[in-house]
Amino acid sequence: MAYIHTDQRAMPNNRKAWSSWNSSMDSKNLEKNSITYWLNLLQNLRCDENIFLTLNPYFDIDEKKILKKVKFTHPYYDQKALDAQSELNKLQNQKDLLFCGSYFGYGFHEDGIKSSIEMLKSLND
Repeated sequence: MAYIHTDQRAMPNNRKAWSSWNSSMDSKNLEKNSITYWLNLLQNLRCDENIFLTLNPYFDIDEKKILKKVKFTHPYYDQKALDAQSELNKLQNQKDLLFCGSYFGYGFHEDGIKSSIEMLKSLND
C-alpha cells in the first residue's frame, strides 16, 4: 500500500538527512522496512507543505495527514512476456518510431533508463 501524506514522522529526525528517497527500518525487526519519497524535492513541488509518499509503512501515519491511499503492485512478467521482450528491438526504427520503457525489463525505473540507452544505440543517423 502507498500513502500520500504530510506526516513528517516518516522522515529522518535530522532534517539535513532528508533526501528524495528515504529508507527506514524497525531496529527491533529488520524485516520491517519502508521507503518514503519526499515529493517536494523529487518532483520539484512548489508548495508550502511537505508531501510524502510512503510505501508499505511499518509504522502508523497520522490518519488526519493522509491525502490518499493507493493500492498497487509492480508488474508481473510471465515467461511469455519475458520471451517477447527479446523481440522488442525489432520494432526500433520501423516507420521512424523508437520505443523505450520499463517494459523492456522488469518494470522498474532503472529498466526504463537502461532501455532508453539501448534505444539511443539503435538510432539510424
